Amino acid sequence: MTAPLITEPEMVPAILLDQVEEYWAALLAQSDLRQVHLIWKNRALQDEIEQLTADYCGTCGCRPCVNPSFCEACRRADQGRKRSRR
Repeated sequence: MTAPLITEPEMVPAILLDQVEEYWAALLAQSDLRQVHLIWKNRALQDEIEQLTADYCGTCGCRPCVNPSFCEACRRADQGRKRSRR
């Protein structure tokens, strides 16, 4: 069973109201900052996972490829050389 989500000071039990009411804005702001931090950290981890799972470039050997358009041009040029040698 989960506790109800408390978003307004009116939903706080009367015993705690005096203690919480004056700090309510600060508590919500702190909660928002924590949430923003977790979202940022999640995005950073996603970027790291993408970099770790990226394939090495067959032309330059970097992971991920530093300049995909240049490497593609080099691959096409190398293929053209192989065809002309045959």
